[in-house]
Amino acid sequence: MSRSQFKGSFNIRIGRKLHRKLAMKAADEGLGLNEAV
Repeated sequence: MSRSQFKGSFNIRIGRKLHRKLAMKAADEGLGLNEAV
């Protein structure tokens, strides 16, 4: 794989409950949601 294949972003759709759960877990770990992913 070459580096040019990776832009540094990807988009997904998740439900509100999962979004909240992931954001809270990231915050508990002192991370932003993007960093946690």
